[in-house]
Amino acid sequence: MTRLARTIRRRTRTTRATWALSGITIVAVVAACGVAALAGIGIENLTRDPVAVAQVPIYVGMFSNLGVMLWAATAAVALFRYLLFRTQGHATGLRTPSTIRYILSIGLLTTFAALDDMFLFHEQIAPRLFGMVEEAVFVGYIVVVAALAVGFRRNILHSYYGPLIVAAACFAASMALDAVPWLSALFEPVVETVVEDALKLLGIIWWCSYVVQLCLNARRAGPHRSVPSGSRLAESNATIYS
Repeated sequence: MTRLARTIRRRTRTTRATWALSGITIVAVVAACGVAALAGIGIENLTRDPVAVAQVPIYVGMFSNLGVMLWAATAAVALFRYLLFRTQGHATGLRTPSTIRYILSIGLLTTFAALDDMFLFHEQIAPRLFGMVEEAVFVGYIVVVAALAVGFRRNILHSYYGPLIVAAACFAASMALDAVPWLSALFEPVVETVVEDALKLLGIIWWCSYVVQLCLNARRAGPHRSVPSGSRLAESNATIYS
Protein backbone atom coordinates (compact mmCIF):
# COMPACT_ATOMS: atom_id res chain seq x y z
CA MET A 1 0.00 0.00 0.00
CA THR A 2 1.42 3.34 -1.01
CA ARG A 3 1.89 6.21 1.38
CA LEU A 4 -0.86 8.19 -0.36
CA ALA A 5 -3.30 5.29 -0.01
CA ARG A 6 -2.47 4.91 3.68
CA THR A 7 -3.00 8.63 4.22
CA ILE A 8 -6.37 8.59 2.44
CA ARG A 9 -7.49 5.55 4.40
CA ARG A 10 -6.47 7.14 7.69
CA ARG A 11 -8.12 10.47 6.89
CA THR A 12 -11.40 8.91 5.74
CA ARG A 13 -11.76 6.42 8.57
CA THR A 14 -15.14 6.53 10.31
CA THR A 15 -16.38 5.03 13.54
CA ARG A 16 -18.85 2.21 13.90
CA ALA A 17 -21.15 4.56 15.76
CA THR A 18 -21.34 6.84 12.71
CA TRP A 19 -22.28 3.94 10.45
CA ALA A 20 -24.82 2.70 12.99
CA LEU A 21 -26.40 6.14 13.32
CA SER A 22 -26.56 6.49 9.54
CA GLY A 23 -28.31 3.12 9.27
CA ILE A 24 -30.80 4.01 12.00
CA THR A 25 -31.53 7.31 10.27
CA ILE A 26 -32.20 5.62 6.93
CA VAL A 27 -34.50 3.06 8.55
CA ALA A 28 -36.35 5.80 10.46
CA VAL A 29 -36.84 7.90 7.32
CA VAL A 30 -38.14 4.94 5.31
CA ALA A 31 -40.46 3.89 8.15
CA ALA A 32 -41.81 7.42 8.59
CA CYS A 33 -42.45 7.75 4.85
CA GLY A 34 -44.23 4.39 4.86
CA VAL A 35 -46.48 5.35 7.76
CA ALA A 36 -47.20 8.71 6.12
CA ALA A 37 -48.18 7.00 2.88
CA LEU A 38 -50.52 4.60 4.69
CA ALA A 39 -52.09 7.48 6.61
CA GLY A 40 -52.59 9.55 3.48
CA ILE A 41 -50.11 12.20 4.57
CA GLY A 42 -47.95 13.81 1.93
CA ILE A 43 -44.35 12.71 2.36
CA GLU A 44 -43.21 16.24 1.55
CA ASN A 45 -44.85 17.32 4.82
CA LEU A 46 -42.18 15.30 6.64
CA THR A 47 -39.20 16.60 4.69
CA ARG A 48 -39.95 20.26 3.94
CA ASP A 49 -39.67 23.18 6.31
CA PRO A 50 -42.89 23.83 8.32
CA VAL A 51 -42.97 27.47 7.19
CA ALA A 52 -42.91 26.36 3.55
CA VAL A 53 -45.58 23.69 4.09
CA ALA A 54 -47.92 26.02 5.97
CA GLN A 55 -47.12 28.92 3.62
CA VAL A 56 -46.75 31.40 6.44
CA PRO A 57 -44.22 34.24 6.84
CA ILE A 58 -40.68 33.19 7.69
CA TYR A 59 -40.80 34.89 11.09
CA VAL A 60 -43.59 32.61 12.37
CA GLY A 61 -42.26 30.63 15.32
CA MET A 62 -39.00 32.55 15.37
CA PHE A 63 -38.55 32.59 19.14
CA SER A 64 -39.77 29.02 19.48
CA ASN A 65 -37.18 27.89 16.92
CA LEU A 66 -34.50 29.83 18.76
CA GLY A 67 -35.45 28.06 21.96
CA VAL A 68 -35.16 24.64 20.30
CA MET A 69 -31.74 25.60 18.93
CA LEU A 70 -30.57 26.59 22.42
CA TRP A 71 -31.95 23.37 23.91
CA ALA A 72 -30.10 21.34 21.27
CA ALA A 73 -26.85 23.27 21.71
CA THR A 74 -26.99 22.81 25.48
CA ALA A 75 -27.68 19.10 25.15
CA ALA A 76 -24.78 18.74 22.70
CA VAL A 77 -22.39 20.45 25.13
CA ALA A 78 -23.42 18.20 28.01
CA LEU A 79 -23.39 14.96 26.03
CA PHE A 80 -20.02 15.80 24.45
CA ARG A 81 -18.59 16.53 27.89
CA TYR A 82 -19.98 13.19 29.06
CA LEU A 83 -18.33 11.44 26.11
CA LEU A 84 -14.98 13.03 26.97
CA PHE A 85 -15.38 11.94 30.57
CA ARG A 86 -16.02 8.37 29.45
CA THR A 87 -13.07 8.26 27.06
CA GLN A 88 -10.56 10.54 28.83
CA GLY A 89 -11.59 10.37 32.46
CA HIS A 90 -8.12 9.83 33.90
CA ALA A 91 -6.54 12.44 31.64
CA THR A 92 -9.03 15.11 32.72
CA GLY A 93 -8.68 14.36 36.42
CA LEU A 94 -12.05 12.66 36.83
CA ARG A 95 -12.39 11.09 40.26
CA THR A 96 -16.07 10.46 40.88
CA PRO A 97 -18.71 8.62 38.82
CA SER A 98 -21.33 11.07 40.11
CA THR A 99 -19.88 13.75 37.83
CA ILE A 100 -20.38 11.51 34.81
CA ARG A 101 -23.94 10.67 35.82
CA TYR A 102 -24.75 14.32 36.53
CA ILE A 103 -23.52 15.51 33.13
CA LEU A 104 -25.30 12.63 31.38
CA SER A 105 -28.56 13.34 33.22
CA ILE A 106 -28.38 16.99 32.21
CA GLY A 107 -27.75 16.04 28.59
CA LEU A 108 -30.65 13.57 28.45
CA LEU A 109 -33.07 15.92 30.23
CA THR A 110 -32.17 18.78 27.89
CA THR A 111 -32.53 16.52 24.85
CA PHE A 112 -36.04 15.55 25.93
CA ALA A 113 -36.89 19.21 26.52
CA ALA A 114 -35.73 20.02 22.98
CA LEU A 115 -37.85 17.21 21.52
CA ASP A 116 -40.82 18.32 23.61
CA ASP A 117 -40.49 21.87 22.31
CA MET A 118 -40.03 20.78 18.71
CA PHE A 119 -42.85 18.22 18.54
CA LEU A 120 -45.18 19.78 21.16
CA PHE A 121 -45.22 16.67 23.35
CA HIS A 122 -46.96 18.25 26.33
CA GLU A 123 -49.42 20.18 24.14
CA GLN A 124 -50.32 17.73 21.38
CA ILE A 125 -48.80 14.24 21.65
CA ALA A 126 -49.45 13.51 25.33
CA PRO A 127 -53.14 14.58 25.28
CA ARG A 128 -53.91 12.82 21.98
CA LEU A 129 -51.95 9.58 22.34
CA PHE A 130 -51.85 9.07 26.11
CA GLY A 131 -54.89 11.01 27.28
CA MET A 132 -52.72 13.13 29.58
CA VAL A 133 -53.66 16.71 30.34
CA GLU A 134 -50.94 19.31 30.00
CA GLU A 135 -50.81 19.86 33.76
CA ALA A 136 -50.00 16.17 34.31
CA VAL A 137 -47.00 16.46 32.00
CA PHE A 138 -45.80 19.49 33.95
CA VAL A 139 -46.10 17.50 37.18
CA GLY A 140 -44.02 14.75 35.59
CA TYR A 141 -41.37 17.30 34.68
CA ILE A 142 -41.33 18.62 38.24
CA VAL A 143 -40.99 15.12 39.72
CA VAL A 144 -38.09 14.22 37.42
CA VAL A 145 -36.27 17.51 38.05
CA ALA A 146 -36.81 17.22 41.81
CA ALA A 147 -35.43 13.66 41.79
CA LEU A 148 -32.35 14.78 39.89
CA ALA A 149 -31.87 17.76 42.21
CA VAL A 150 -31.96 15.52 45.28
CA GLY A 151 -29.77 12.84 43.74
CA PHE A 152 -27.11 15.29 42.56
CA ARG A 153 -27.44 17.90 45.31
CA ARG A 154 -23.71 17.87 46.10
CA ASN A 155 -22.78 18.50 42.49
CA ILE A 156 -25.31 21.33 42.28
CA LEU A 157 -24.28 23.00 45.53
CA HIS A 158 -20.64 23.07 44.50
CA SER A 159 -21.22 24.44 41.03
CA TYR A 160 -21.98 27.99 39.92
CA TYR A 161 -25.69 27.55 40.59
CA GLY A 162 -26.67 31.20 40.17
CA PRO A 163 -27.79 30.73 36.54
CA LEU A 164 -29.57 27.53 37.58
CA ILE A 165 -31.68 29.43 40.12
CA VAL A 166 -32.62 32.08 37.55
CA ALA A 167 -33.49 29.39 34.99
CA ALA A 168 -35.66 27.51 37.48
CA ALA A 169 -37.50 30.71 38.43
CA CYS A 170 -38.17 31.56 34.77
CA PHE A 171 -39.41 28.06 33.96
CA ALA A 172 -41.61 27.99 37.06
CA ALA A 173 -43.19 31.35 36.22
CA SER A 174 -43.77 30.31 32.59
CA MET A 175 -45.37 27.01 33.62
CA ALA A 176 -47.55 28.79 36.20
CA LEU A 177 -48.87 31.20 33.59
CA ASP A 178 -49.66 28.25 31.33
CA ALA A 179 -51.24 25.96 33.94
CA VAL A 180 -52.92 28.28 36.49
CA PRO A 181 -56.08 29.87 35.03
CA TRP A 182 -56.49 32.66 37.56
CA LEU A 183 -52.88 33.72 37.11
CA SER A 184 -53.09 33.87 33.32
CA ALA A 185 -56.38 35.75 33.65
CA LEU A 186 -54.47 38.69 35.13
CA PHE A 187 -53.12 39.49 31.64
CA GLU A 188 -54.64 40.09 28.27
CA PRO A 189 -54.40 36.93 26.12
CA VAL A 190 -51.73 38.36 23.84
CA VAL A 191 -49.72 39.77 26.74
CA GLU A 192 -49.99 36.47 28.64
CA THR A 193 -48.66 34.54 25.66
CA VAL A 194 -45.75 36.92 25.14
CA VAL A 195 -44.80 36.93 28.83
CA GLU A 196 -45.05 33.14 29.09
CA ASP A 197 -42.91 32.51 26.02
CA ALA A 198 -40.41 35.22 26.97
CA LEU A 199 -39.94 33.69 30.41
CA LYS A 200 -39.44 30.29 28.85
CA LEU A 201 -36.81 31.61 26.42
CA LEU A 202 -35.01 33.40 29.24
CA GLY A 203 -35.06 30.18 31.24
CA ILE A 204 -33.47 28.29 28.35
CA ILE A 205 -30.75 30.95 28.02
CA TRP A 206 -29.88 30.78 31.72
CA TRP A 207 -30.01 26.98 31.67
CA CYS A 208 -27.60 26.99 28.73
CA SER A 209 -25.30 29.33 30.64
CA TYR A 210 -25.31 27.03 33.67
CA VAL A 211 -24.56 23.87 31.67
CA VAL A 212 -21.77 25.50 29.64
CA GLN A 213 -20.11 26.87 32.79
CA LEU A 214 -20.43 23.50 34.49
CA CYS A 215 -18.81 21.65 31.59
CA LEU A 216 -16.07 24.26 31.13
CA ASN A 217 -15.15 24.18 34.81
CA ALA A 218 -15.04 20.39 34.80
CA ARG A 219 -12.67 20.60 31.81
CA ARG A 220 -10.40 23.34 33.08
CA ALA A 221 -9.59 22.11 36.54
CA GLY A 222 -9.06 18.86 38.34
CA PRO A 223 -6.65 17.17 40.74
CA HIS A 224 -3.96 17.10 38.02
CA ARG A 225 -4.09 20.82 37.28
CA SER A 226 -3.00 23.69 39.46
CA VAL A 227 -5.75 26.11 40.52
CA PRO A 228 -5.07 29.06 42.84
CA SER A 229 -6.42 28.37 46.32
CA GLY A 230 -9.39 30.47 47.29
CA SER A 231 -10.41 31.10 43.69
CA ARG A 232 -13.99 30.62 42.59
CA LEU A 233 -12.90 27.88 40.21
CA ALA A 234 -11.12 26.02 42.98
CA GLU A 235 -14.18 26.27 45.21
CA SER A 236 -16.42 25.08 42.39
CA ASN A 237 -14.29 22.03 41.62
CA ALA A 238 -13.45 21.12 45.20
CA THR A 239 -16.43 18.83 45.48
CA ILE A 240 -16.98 18.04 41.79
CA TYR A 241 -13.77 16.04 41.87
CA SER A 242 -13.96 14.86 45.48
